[in-house]
Amino acid sequence: MSRRNLNRHHGTRAKYVVEQCRCEPCKDANRRYNRDRQRNERRAQLGIEELNVAYVDCSEARDHLRWLSSIGIGKRTVHQVTGVALSSIDRIRSGERTKARKHTIDRILAVGKHRTHGRIPVDPTAALRMLDELHAAGLSKAAIARALGHKTPALQYEPGRPMLLDTARRIAAIHHQLLGRKVAA
Repeated sequence: MSRRNLNRHHGTRAKYVVEQCRCEPCKDANRRYNRDRQRNERRAQLGIEELNVAYVDCSEARDHLRWLSSIGIGKRTVHQVTGVALSSIDRIRSGERTKARKHTIDRILAVGKHRTHGRIPVDPTAALRMLDELHAAGLSKAAIARALGHKTPALQYEPGRPMLLDTARRIAAIHHQLLGRKVAA
């Protein structure tokens, strides 16, 4: 048994199954899981509801990951937003993994929908270059901050720290509007 598995909480089915803990809270968690699974199977047999399967097809998530990549949202950003392991994202995207848990697929599919992709952290290099060009063209940092909609006249963007995609897009739009050069953010 590896040491990294030893930090599971008691009262979980994972502790019961993987670490073979037989304390009362872990046994209760295992009983609840089995009771819920059997109840779900009976309800599906009676036609009351659809069978709730743990693993579902990954093809929609694979297509979605490829689309996200095409608009500049990579696997690391998807990992940061969803909490899904990088290795899982890689295997889903490559087709090596054909099934995954439903909640994993749902989290991946949520990225980029309902304007959530604007809240994704991105590499600020291009946006910082545009800010430097705006400043070199004679705009003060306070004027740039006002144009970005900041409440204070400070610009606190720095290399190495991620910037939100919405912010990078606003900087690119101001850059294009004031300097007439369109640069992809």
